[in-house]
Amino acid sequence: MILLALETAASPSSVAVCDDTGRVLGCRSAERGADQTDRLVALIDEALAAAAVSYRDLDLLAVNRGPGSFTGIRAGVAAARALALALARPVLAVNTLEALATAAGPQPAGTIVAAVDARRRELYVQMFDHQLAALGPPCALAPKDVRVAAAALPLHLVGSGAVVLAAALAAARPVVGATVQADARDVARRALDLLAAGARPLEGRAVQPLYLRPPDARLPALPRSPAGVAAGAAACSR
Repeated sequence: MILLALETAASPSSVAVCDDTGRVLGCRSAERGADQTDRLVALIDEALAAAAVSYRDLDLLAVNRGPGSFTGIRAGVAAARALALALARPVLAVNTLEALATAAGPQPAGTIVAAVDARRRELYVQMFDHQLAALGPPCALAPKDVRVAAAALPLHLVGSGAVVLAAALAAARPVVGATVQADARDVARRALDLLAAGARPLEGRAVQPLYLRPPDARLPALPRSPAGVAAGAAACSR
């Protein structure tokens, strides 16, 4: 089985082609830019060429559906959907925190806590046992609201929010791996682990972004129209 994995929720964006053992056949990455969608297509072409496979050789697609960069998530999910439709291939969606835990790898004991800086004084957080099994869903929380009383020790904190979370959990004396970063290879490995555990891939159109909260930037509200103007506009629209 040949799998194509896309990581666009974080920076840099990356693409990986792997076999069903997780062995990487081709991998390419690039910093995000204004032309992210075009660059992603180029990265896919380059990764496939490095792996010496074609689009038609692909059996499965995997994508990081978030949380993370809103623009990046949309680009990755849209690409996965388009490829799934064009190639009639299924998709396994992985979240950012799963990919981070996979990048950290299994631990001898304890609990892995993946934490990403979500800004607005919040973190995206998800907990996993020492063998990478999820202990709950991902969520957006203030550091002080992260509860670890029932978690097995030691706590292994990974991701861009690890240092901030460590300060809030100082009493638990966590092990901090703030430099752990995930890329498309980790998305592929997590997808393969989920597949082995019985997860069922989806049709491309069923894959949805995972934002966990509304975007920071919003369109300004439209000014209210006088009642007469509003009524006239409604009549014209019929």
